[in-house]
Amino acid sequence: MIIEQNIVGISDFKKNPMSFMKDKQILLILNHNKKAFYCLSPEVFEQLKEDGDKRKKGKK
Repeated sequence: MIIEQNIVGISDFKKNPMSFMKDKQILLILNHNKKAFYCLSPEVFEQLKEDGDKRKKGKK
């Protein structure tokens, strides 16, 4: 779930990326007010990876 405070422009993000990730799990980075990419905490990334692995195993 993305909420307003978890969105930042790429120019501000490049100045100090870790300050924006502090206490956040998912951060949306905008470039010219369009989605550029998402920045995920290691915990969220690992959970997504595990969920994907479980789905692959279930399809076999």
